Amino acid sequence: MKSISFIEELQREVVARQKTETRRLTDPQPDDYLRNARGDFVLPDGSRVDLLARRRIVRPRYEVGEIIYIKEPYILHPLGHDRVFYKYDQKDIQELQELEYGDYLDKPGFWRNKQSMPARLARYFLRITAKHGERLQDITEEAAKREGVRPFTSIEGHYVHYCPELHFTKEELVDGYPHCSDARTSFRTLMEMLEGPGIWEKNPFVWVYCFEFLPELTTSERRFYNLTKR
Repeated sequence: MKSISFIEELQREVVARQKTETRRLTDPQPDDYLRNARGDFVLPDGSRVDLLARRRIVRPRYEVGEIIYIKEPYILHPLGHDRVFYKYDQKDIQELQELEYGDYLDKPGFWRNKQSMPARLARYFLRITAKHGERLQDITEEAAKREGVRPFTSIEGHYVHYCPELHFTKEELVDGYPHCSDARTSFRTLMEMLEGPGIWEKNPFVWVYCFEFLPELTTSERRFYNLTKR
């Protein structure tokens, strides 16, 4: 079973059903394209194509209809009980504090790396409902909202600036926290935080995956993916 992961803030938006699609850089980035009627990418002239990298077709990681699980930092019960604690769950954090593990929560090595999480320990799942390819800057205002960028609470219609230290000096930030006048600009700063400065200007090819949040799988779905009940 394939997996996906998010930073804590974006995972909260996924669980709250505020984030329903995600953009992931194509890997590798293409150096050419092949005209193909079933291509996932659409060129500016409307042609559907398959992207090529070193003469090999660049394929998406996920397919429509596929169910994937969300990886997140976790730890098995310190006393060996049949219990999993999740770092992004405030109830779990509180329970660990009550078990007197509060001093260890921020120490390196306490939480298991999210990439090591097996599917059988996952609590959240996504069903891929649509996919296509585009350039990063092709994102629309409505699509940026579906990416889960947060509204700026103090000003209606404005959105969070995720990377202020990249665009403002320390002196400029003293007067207040910056914000974005539209969701698309907010998404740009989110990508800069996730992928580094200059990612927007590079305008790379990305896969766009739309998904449906699944808090639990059916018995038949678990059987299909060979998952035992936690």
